[in-house]
Amino acid sequence: MSNKNLPLGVREADELIYLNEDRRNQVKSIFKVAGKKFTDFAAKQNRRNGDLLDVGCATGDFLHHISTILTGYNLSGLEVSELIALEASKRMSSASIKVGNVLDKTCFDEQSFDIIFVSGVLNCLDDPDPALNAMLDWLKPQGLLLVLDMINKHPIDVISRHRSVTDTRGDWETGWNYFSKRTLQIILEKRDDIASLKFEKFLMDKPIPKRDDPMRTWTENFLDNQYQLVNGANQLIDNYFVSVEKR
Repeated sequence: MSNKNLPLGVREADELIYLNEDRRNQVKSIFKVAGKKFTDFAAKQNRRNGDLLDVGCATGDFLHHISTILTGYNLSGLEVSELIALEASKRMSSASIKVGNVLDKTCFDEQSFDIIFVSGVLNCLDDPDPALNAMLDWLKPQGLLLVLDMINKHPIDVISRHRSVTDTRGDWETGWNYFSKRTLQIILEKRDDIASLKFEKFLMDKPIPKRDDPMRTWTENFLDNQYQLVNGANQLIDNYFVSVEKR
């Protein structure tokens, strides 16, 4: 995908958010659902131990949660921000935290992990293809890649940039890109090692209040969805779990 007419964009919001909050004892709804999917998968595979990677692990909140329910797994995290990765290492000393970019497939050897989780990362990229293929290369045979991200049920991809009118630097930020279900299917169908592919819409189960940062999602009662996620870019946020099992 070529986006020559778009500004390259920066990603500064993450450090402002994650270094100033600690959700280890307030497990996010999406983490609870993802954790259940992983325990079900481990039970189906009759695996009591293995290797799990969280891509875009931030300060380790999901790794902390999964460590309480998959106690036999070696845990690793990949985080692009050095400052956030350092904090993750402090909060999750039992996990191996690596600074790196999911677009760099040399971050890990092929067939290194039984389970890979990636949440809210694809929407920061202008092309999901290299990231998806890198993660599937890192996955062992019979492994599970679980993606949680904004996905468009319609066959339309949207690349966006945003900035606050109060940002005197005028920098455009990346994030909030919408890739279609069909685009992900096309990317994954090019591989010959995919055993199964499943899309499942995630529905928020509780209200989220509006916060000072207008790009932090909150919920609105919209049509038939009591807790529709929205953001300050006037987007409706529809998140899906994408489960990809490897042969």
